[in-house]
Amino acid sequence: GMPKGVMLSSKNIMTNMVQGSSLLDVTPSDSVYGALPLFHALMQNSCVWGAVYVGGTTILVPKIDRRNLIDGLKQKPTIIIAVPALFGLFCMMKNLDFKQVKYFFCGGDALPDKIRMYFALIYGRKINNGYGLTETSPLIAVDTDDYIGPTDTVGYPAYGIECQIRDENNNVLNDGHIGVLWVKGDNIMLGYYSAKEATEKVLQNGWFNTGDLARFDKSGKIVLAGREKDLIVNKGLKIYPQEVENVLMSHPSVFKVGVVGQKVDETEIPVAFIATKEKDLEKLKRELQDMCTRNLANYKHPRNYIFKDDLASTATGKIDKKALRQEL
Repeated sequence: GMPKGVMLSSKNIMTNMVQGSSLLDVTPSDSVYGALPLFHALMQNSCVWGAVYVGGTTILVPKIDRRNLIDGLKQKPTIIIAVPALFGLFCMMKNLDFKQVKYFFCGGDALPDKIRMYFALIYGRKINNGYGLTETSPLIAVDTDDYIGPTDTVGYPAYGIECQIRDENNNVLNDGHIGVLWVKGDNIMLGYYSAKEATEKVLQNGWFNTGDLARFDKSGKIVLAGREKDLIVNKGLKIYPQEVENVLMSHPSVFKVGVVGQKVDETEIPVAFIATKEKDLEKLKRELQDMCTRNLANYKHPRNYIFKDDLASTATGKIDKKALRQEL
């Protein structure tokens, strides 16, 4: 589809820099490892402007390949902000030197249990899960607690950000119920460039519709359930692809997963696209089905598995679910 231009004011960006830095112990001696595309809000506002704000340094990695990643690490970054796929690549490289790093932050996409677990096993360090959107400049929340919680938990909203969970009729839901996450604060965009109707759909009285399904846990942290547009409804039952993907990703032979809905007889069924190098695909399919049986309710099980060498990705490294749906 046609990308929307997000209009962010200086106030939006400055506010979000303050919100982000207030969560961390950062000083001018800190340096941020920047290996994401510069057009991405997470890279631009967190890795570049955030570092400038505290008087620190940004280490620019021009290309995501082994040599450039290692060259960047030789500059001794103290903060690494990356997407899940990059942390997965760090796991595959196995012997990187992260001794000087104070914080590892993950954003831009859902963090699978498998990647966080492997990273902890290989390097003995925790990845702090965060959440945000370009429209929110981008930070909304990040989980900085020392203990390890579920990977769908992204922490408390940053200072100055109000959050509500609403149903399809815009009614505010009580804690524990899954609905659409709405946020409000001085970090919320001005609107979409030259797109009044698109802006009015998501901005109402200062509140922004993130399009993400979420709930609050008992402590008030945000727990994500996936994008509203990716929700699969099978005979009235809701299936959250992120939950299914997390289970399938835990298989050692699987390195990418995308679960999408396919229209069949007036309903939707979940279909799993699996990226793997495994040769015996029938054996892999049986093992994945067994894992789903152990970990998921029956209606959440994928009805079909499509195995590929790799899955299409967006420019920011996310699984391109539009491309997967078109393939179906």
